[in-house]
Amino acid sequence: MRRGFTLLELLIGLCVVSLLMLLGGLGSGYLLQQTRMTSAAHDLAAFVNTAKAMSIKQRQTLTISIIRTNGTSAWLLELTEQNPNLNSKPLLILDGARYPHVALNARYAEAQLLLFGQRGKLSNGHFEFFISSNKALKLITSYGGGRLRICGKEESVYGYPSC
Repeated sequence: MRRGFTLLELLIGLCVVSLLMLLGGLGSGYLLQQTRMTSAAHDLAAFVNTAKAMSIKQRQTLTISIIRTNGTSAWLLELTEQNPNLNSKPLLILDGARYPHVALNARYAEAQLLLFGQRGKLSNGHFEFFISSNKALKLITSYGGGRLRICGKEESVYGYPSC
């Protein structure tokens, strides 16, 4: 009675295992992209909400500015007073280095989000962030209700509805 596997059986098994690993690897790339984007969306919304709360507490207008570093796609968000002194430091910072390959664009007047502390309002506009330009998310702020919302730019993506 023979024991063990034949060479043909081993090769077939190896092909099946390598095919499964290949398919698993392709799916994990999308999962990693989705995790990065949802993490960036949650952190950006938390940053704006925290900045809004600080603005209301201090009863003054604060600004969130996007800062590009070294002409690359790296970005940084800084919360500062509306008219800062030369010696003043940012009140809050959100560093885009935590989200590799996630690009950020701001569509606000003078590229700054204003937070009005007297009434808790936000200036109209949006932040657009993406890894690939066809699957972008927007964080939209509106002055009227002082609200913000996250949605997919052109379609429902990463679990967020379309705008």
